Amino acid sequence: MALKPFNELVKVDVLPYCDTRAAKDESGKTIKVPYLSWAKCAKLLHDNGAESVWYAPCQCPETKSYLWPQHTVTNSKGRTTECWFVRVEIHIDDVNFAYDMPLLNGSLVVYEDTLNQLRINNALARAFVKGVAVRTGLGFDLWAEGDTDDGADDLSRHSIYAIKERLERLLTAKEQGGMSHRDVLAGLNINDKQLASMIGWFDRLASLEQGVERLEEGPEEGGGAPVISNHDRSGWIGASDTAMVMGNWDTETFRRWWATKIGIRRDSFSTPAMRAGTAYEHKILDAIGVKTRDRQIRRRDLRLRVNYDGETRDCIAEVKTHQKDAFRVTKPYWMQCQVEMFASYGAFQKRKSCIIVAYRVTPDELCNFYLPIDVHRLSFHRVNYDAEWVNTKYLPRLRYLAKCLTSGSWPKLEDCP
Repeated sequence: MALKPFNELVKVDVLPYCDTRAAKDESGKTIKVPYLSWAKCAKLLHDNGAESVWYAPCQCPETKSYLWPQHTVTNSKGRTTECWFVRVEIHIDDVNFAYDMPLLNGSLVVYEDTLNQLRINNALARAFVKGVAVRTGLGFDLWAEGDTDDGADDLSRHSIYAIKERLERLLTAKEQGGMSHRDVLAGLNINDKQLASMIGWFDRLASLEQGVERLEEGPEEGGGAPVISNHDRSGWIGASDTAMVMGNWDTETFRRWWATKIGIRRDSFSTPAMRAGTAYEHKILDAIGVKTRDRQIRRRDLRLRVNYDGETRDCIAEVKTHQKDAFRVTKPYWMQCQVEMFASYGAFQKRKSCIIVAYRVTPDELCNFYLPIDVHRLSFHRVNYDAEWVNTKYLPRLRYLAKCLTSGSWPKLEDCP
């Protein structure tokens, strides 16, 4: 059997076969970065039709070593590097080719005083894996998503709307801390109209960015909203994840979701409706007199982390926004509430009830989050606790996923008790 062609190998999901290494993101936070080892890469080639796979380091004729120097550079501290590359000769059946790879320590420069055999060996292995990806398509997306050129700050990951949300939360915190809205405006030496205009700059900047992109790429079919980065949800399973927990695990959607959970993939997705839900959440809670907000409940044994929008002594308030005339409690919403009520017992030694507080947003409210809400568009929907569903359906899956999350492994439904 011959090796599959590029257009088939590029579709092979290699993430379940990847290991992870620790790295730093642009904010300095430690993250897990996936990588495909040379051994698993070779095995996947065999699994997809190759009969003979191997690679060998190439010796530089000038240095008589495996290091190919490019240019001598000395930094301000007197440390020297020769910007080394390594080269490997790759053999896949009758196909033979060479591939070069820079000698790096992650994304850091390797200097003479940090040069060692391990660095060279790792670079040779990376050259093999990347050469295979470029030539055959196997594991191509790993490099397309994560192979940065110089470790510089990736501005595409930053969000105008994340900064807007941070500012809105800061303003809310000041007013909740005792400052009146008038005091805030006086301290900033602006009026309400000026504040609204400044907040509107974020939307105008986002529109400008999209407009510039369209100049190069043409208009996006069907339009599209600016993408904002979600808060980090890796390492934990939330109540809003329940539909994934209870759904089909043998799908690309589930695999992408799980990759974010074990920290080898970033998830960034949002819509105007999602942003409206975040922006109006506290206003809605204000309107119904709910003071306790944003409490987080954790069950480390289950890797469960539940965030409550708002709560009273006996009830959880789950805020939802919608655009249709009538709100409907869908199965995902129902399951989310079940998990929130389940978590409340361990935290408060009693089972809290749950009410979905639904607010119908207008098109104007989707564009301007500073408009006051209309209480006549609020509706309330009580969800009753279903202990049998939680204990017999949900918890067995959650416990199994918690074990997989702790070990960093990929779950299989057939292995779930």
